[in-house]
Amino acid sequence: MRDLKEINRQLEPFEIIEYEDGSYGLCLPFIFLEGKYKGYGQDAFNRFAESIGDPVKNEYGLYTHGNGYEWARVFKTAFENDEGLRHIEFGCEAGGFYSYAADLVPLERMGTRFKAICDDPDQFAGLVSQALSKEEPSAMEEECEKSDRNNRAEQTEFPALPDCPLVGADGNVFNLMGIAARTLKENYRPEAAKEMRERVTSCGSYDEALAIMMEYVNPVSADEMDESPDINEQTFM
Repeated sequence: MRDLKEINRQLEPFEIIEYEDGSYGLCLPFIFLEGKYKGYGQDAFNRFAESIGDPVKNEYGLYTHGNGYEWARVFKTAFENDEGLRHIEFGCEAGGFYSYAADLVPLERMGTRFKAICDDPDQFAGLVSQALSKEEPSAMEEECEKSDRNNRAEQTEFPALPDCPLVGADGNVFNLMGIAARTLKENYRPEAAKEMRERVTSCGSYDEALAIMMEYVNPVSADEMDESPDINEQTFM
């Protein structure tokens, strides 16, 4: 397996995260992008807004197009004829693009191709226009949307916070968020997972992100869980 650090160096500003359960996530958190990557890809969405007569920004100074949900539509359009799309799930939020897969291979392959498209302003603008102008999803998109809807099945209420193996886990905020979200989904709380991700990706600091996660899960060590995931060197808590 290739070194994730090398892969992410080539994918920057996208990042692939390896989660404790062995799955992977391809992420682009807009609100945390800085320097030369601040506003990455936004021009293509602004051009689309202008082409359909929408204002680039709303009355609150926020972009009218270019949220995580629209990035997911663009990604799906780019790979609508790619069988690999069937193996990817999406959990995008207003502040970021997030996709998940059990295997690293499709995320690395498709992530590399998608970054190349994003880095070509005219090609990416054309893809954005194609994706957001669609009225009906393709058969591939419908299948992917069905998978996403299944992941957002009706939530069951439970009084106690579920135990979550955050203690001893890699302290990367997206890794922790992914572990917490998966714990919530495994405990039949998909809506809570969605809400938690939205709050974390729109908060202003690492400490605030941790505090938000603690509202949804009870942090424990892997040894306290029935099944112990691998633990990385950089730890949380």
